[in-house]
Order: sequence, then structure tokens, then C-alpha cells
Amino acid sequence: MSYRTVVGLALLLLMSAAPAVPADGPAPAQEKDTCLLYQDNCPDRKDDIYQRIARLKREIAKGPAVYTPEELRTLRKMLDEYEQLLDRLLYHNTD
Repeated sequence: MSYRTVVGLALLLLMSAAPAVPADGPAPAQEKDTCLLYQDNCPDRKDDIYQRIARLKREIAKGPAVYTPEELRTLRKMLDEYEQLLDRLLYHNTD
């Protein structure tokens, strides 16, 4: 076998192994961060407050393409609570 044939076969194998992504339609459920939203399916994830806020912002940015309006309200409420907690920790420490 020539070098070109081997490279061509390798590329063909790699391309056929890639997952298919639908061009349109509803977003797959796996794009939701159920661990963040429902505290479900969490393999010992231990975010610090900055990481949690960043994750919430990323998920909210996905918007209605991924989340229902109720789920977005829940995420926004969680974000508000974490930002208030961070504010209290940083600026209102009475120790």
C-alpha cells in the first residue's frame, strides 16, 4: 500500500467515526447541564464559587435553544444567589 492510500483510509475512518450533528431542530438533551440545573448526575463535582458562576453564565447563554423558560428562570435565580453570596463574602465580611 502506498502512503497516500494509508492516509486516505485513516482519514475515511476518522470521518466515519465522527458523531452526526443535526443541522436544525431541537437541541439534544445532553447539551443541558443537568448537574447544575437539577443537582442530578453529578460525579463529585466540586466547583468553587467563581467556577459555578461561570458555568451558570455559560448555560444561561445557551438560551431557549437548549433550556425551557422555566429552566432559564431557575438558572438565573441560582446565578443571582451565587453572585449575592460572593458579594457578601468579599465585601460584607464582619469577622
